[in-house]
Amino acid sequence: MGHNYKPTTITRVGFEYQDLVAIETLLAFYRDPARYQWVEIEASDPSFKAVDDVVACLADGRYELTQVKFAVDPDNPDTALDWDWLLAKKPKGKSLLQRWSDGVAPHVAAGKLATAQLKTDRKPDPAFNRCLVGQRVDYAKVPPNIRAKIETQLGSDKVARTFFGHFDFMHSQPVLENLEAALWTRISSDTDRAGFALFQRQVQLWATQKNWPHPDWYADWDPTSPRDAHGLVGFATTVRSSILDRYCERHALQQGVWCEVAWGAREYSYGDWKSESAGLWIVPGS
Repeated sequence: MGHNYKPTTITRVGFEYQDLVAIETLLAFYRDPARYQWVEIEASDPSFKAVDDVVACLADGRYELTQVKFAVDPDNPDTALDWDWLLAKKPKGKSLLQRWSDGVAPHVAAGKLATAQLKTDRKPDPAFNRCLVGQRVDYAKVPPNIRAKIETQLGSDKVARTFFGHFDFMHSQPVLENLEAALWTRISSDTDRAGFALFQRQVQLWATQKNWPHPDWYADWDPTSPRDAHGLVGFATTVRSSILDRYCERHALQQGVWCEVAWGAREYSYGDWKSESAGLWIVPGS
């Protein structure tokens, strides 16, 4: 099946797809706040190297690493998940496998890796598919000529086996439009279309802006920033009563919820806020 993307917008669409994959993890965090300490999009820590699109730190301190690859037309054989694509490299560059192995190995060695994965809408070609057991490559099934190339790039049989023993190839993922629709279904009981669009916009900022969210920034999406909230907000939004009801139930609140609103202005993007605040009680069912 073909696509309807303008040729000049392919890069933009790829980043949108990456943001949606990040939203999957953020929604998991939203549903289970105790699961993660924090989630970072386009992680800035150099230790994650090329497996840095979405990095989530579990409650026990281990990492979930996700790299995202978008195919314009997943049904096109030229965009298949295959060994040629994974091993392709420029004379002075590194292949995808080399870069991913470099990002995974230090965290395996430190005992800090929970999962590492590629998420892509690409589909495996028959040769690559024959090497898969579930979502992982069974290295014993890799043809000798391919294994020779892999070991030349990664350095040894041991390094190759370590990488493939810890890396999942989550292929054939939904295309962009279907993924967005699925995510909307997961959150539609908590917000409206405007709220979801606002959330997507914030994810774009988190992915592209340094020091964002700002240490003094928080929103009424739970969770937002892993840093301590200071009570200063960067935008205003609305909350459905169902969210407040669930909050009361989760925290055993029966009489009401105290809400504090802060507003203000700042001269520069990351400057100090000059703010005021006010509070009120909201009684469920009133």
